[in-house]
Amino acid sequence: MGLKGKVYSRFHLKIVIRSILYKLNFLRFRKIIKKNNSIFFIDFDNTLANTAKSRIQGTHKDIASLEPMIGTIAFIKERLKEGQQPVVLSARDIKTYFQVQKWLGVNLGIELVPLFMVNNANKKLDYYQLCSDSEVVYEVIDDCSYNHENGEVKFYDKLITYLKEKNVPYFNYEYIIKLNK
Repeated sequence: MGLKGKVYSRFHLKIVIRSILYKLNFLRFRKIIKKNNSIFFIDFDNTLANTAKSRIQGTHKDIASLEPMIGTIAFIKERLKEGQQPVVLSARDIKTYFQVQKWLGVNLGIELVPLFMVNNANKKLDYYQLCSDSEVVYEVIDDCSYNHENGEVKFYDKLITYLKEKNVPYFNYEYIIKLNK
């Protein structure tokens, strides 16, 4: 096997390992909903942290330096006084897990908030559907947007449609913008 074969094998191994980690993440979430009947899903990028601004500036890979969205954080802290279980659900590479967890501790002020990552935004539906199927009450604060750095904000319509169809309390992009003005 030549050098290309080894690189190819390592590449596939990384994909398999990440896939297993995402699945273990989901199994860990199942345990949380068995213990909680009310969950508040919180997105990370452009909801808690201003990653759009950092992408434009080229600093988005330094998670520790991401600017917190103060209005969103204040809103979340107020909502959590109602006793909901906070769950951060983010469409991010799982290799950033510990950096994001540290950012949350520093900026959200909650040590070891349950953090779950999916490999694409539409995979968040698996988490929402599990709550719906389990009759767990849940709310979502998520901008459901992408492409900020290219000057044209686009939305994950599939996620937004699902939340609306299920009548889930959903704090959206416009709401997050207002919170942070």
